[in-house]
Amino acid sequence: MKILHENGKLFGKISMVDILVVIIVIVLIYGVYSRFANDIMPQNNNTTNSNVQEFYYDIEIKNVIPETGSMIKQGDKVYDKTSGTEIGEVVDVKTNSAKVEFSTNEGKIIETEIKEKIDIIVRVKSLGNIKDGKYLANYTIDILAGETRQFETKYVSVSSKVLDVYIMEE
Repeated sequence: MKILHENGKLFGKISMVDILVVIIVIVLIYGVYSRFANDIMPQNNNTTNSNVQEFYYDIEIKNVIPETGSMIKQGDKVYDKTSGTEIGEVVDVKTNSAKVEFSTNEGKIIETEIKEKIDIIVRVKSLGNIKDGKYLANYTIDILAGETRQFETKYVSVSSKVLDVYIMEE
């Protein structure tokens, strides 16, 4: 019995071209799976970490139009704009009239309201690690009180200041 016959068929039944097509298809399927495997089945090895804790942080968004405040709702997912990483969920939204401080020629500091603008305080709940006084949202994004950071939700992207980071006592 010949392995390769005169007309290019393996064992007289399978064409060499058919075998090459099957190999190319298998390689392509493996390549596509490798490229998109993390999107299909995320593998976050940190989820088994026993140091996972729930913490909260408050962010302040200043001098925005009222429509911005109405687009931030309880339950919205919050993302770090730079990395696109989810870093929490909105649990509370408070709005106040926007105010600005300025000093007079006499050195007095006067606070006045800005018409048609509001300030927003958003409380965000996050899961992550707390290690050496650092709060790591989603195990990767360091949330620091006093820092200015770009946050976004499904409907809004804002620059805001982190007012406080804490563990809520029950």
